[in-house]
Amino acid sequence: MKEITIESFDGHAISVLHSDPVPGKTYVTIVLPFGLRAKAAGELCARLSPHFNVLTWQSRSIIDRPEGAAEEIVLTPHMHANDMVQVLRHFRVGTSNVVGFCSGAGIALLAAAEWPRMIDRLVLVCGEYMLPPEICPQTNFQREVDSLLPLAAIDRRSAASLCEKLKISRSKAESEFDEEVVLPFSNSEYLYRHGINYLTYRQVDFREAAKSVPHRTLLISTENDKQVTVQSSRLIADLLPNRKEHVVLPGDHYEILRGRAEMVEALTAFLNDDVLVR
Repeated sequence: MKEITIESFDGHAISVLHSDPVPGKTYVTIVLPFGLRAKAAGELCARLSPHFNVLTWQSRSIIDRPEGAAEEIVLTPHMHANDMVQVLRHFRVGTSNVVGFCSGAGIALLAAAEWPRMIDRLVLVCGEYMLPPEICPQTNFQREVDSLLPLAAIDRRSAASLCEKLKISRSKAESEFDEEVVLPFSNSEYLYRHGINYLTYRQVDFREAAKSVPHRTLLISTENDKQVTVQSSRLIADLLPNRKEHVVLPGDHYEILRGRAEMVEALTAFLNDDVLVR
């Protein structure tokens, strides 16, 4: 895998991780959660690259520059979806399969609704769809984030205060991905941007977006996910006009990043199933 920097639709620089393109191979574009570095998907990319040309990128702005950024921050889900389109255009990809993970599943869903001709098949893994608690119960993690990030978005001073409190209260690592997961919370500027981004993401009605997605879609949940619920994926699955199936695999929220065999097999079987017709 190689990492490059490209310009997006508005001139913003984004970091892209890609395999060496092989003529004849189909493309898979991985949409990662907000604030996760592209290299966190290294193992998954390595497992998929023998079968596909693989692309992924680090979501804009949130963890770009830690200090000295006093400018106004504008971050919207549509900007992230546009970034995906620009990644595909940079590599001159007409259509790509798309795999969205966590909040990346929401962006993948939004991109599929807005640019349907650029996407072939869609896989949504452990998606965060911001469903109202009266419709779908929240996890403890979701409740904590929903109380924290709006406070961080108030202003940079509030974010700095919260950041210090988080450093004091931080518990022991829960997975090998904790360094990546806590990165957006580890610096006050990161946290402020993360909060701004969260507020706009929370405003999207992903249920409405799902109704207009025409693509053949696979949804994957995991049994021991502490970040999102299996039920949230079921609710989205029921709204998708062309859903193939919703499967629940063993493991926790981060199985896809580990490139576990069951996860990779489910992805490749679905994406290589030539019998399926959209």
